[in-house]
Amino acid sequence: MDDATNASDIPKLIAELANDNAQTRINAILGLIKHGKVACPALVVTLRNHDHMDVRWYAAYVLGLIAEPTTVPDLIEALNDHAYVAQSAYKALKVIATPEAVEALQQWERS
Repeated sequence: MDDATNASDIPKLIAELANDNAQTRINAILGLIKHGKVACPALVVTLRNHDHMDVRWYAAYVLGLIAEPTTVPDLIEALNDHAYVAQSAYKALKVIATPEAVEALQQWERS
């Protein structure tokens, strides 16, 4: 569902990715997925800038589930993050599988 009725809750959902409660994080992930492409800019900012590695991992994970090709450059950049985050970005890029993503994955695998 790309057309979310209330995108104003995206910042709250992003913040909930850092919540200690697993169910809250799951609900946030599901909410972000429902927003689809609309959530991608906030997820990219989170992937690039959040202080907590776990939250960056969740951002990459959700981007992979949404599979928006415009996020590929940011996911490629995330391959240089901590190995934990890079693993999530790698999986997201495999799902999106644009030529740019495939090329980056091949280069990353060789390094």
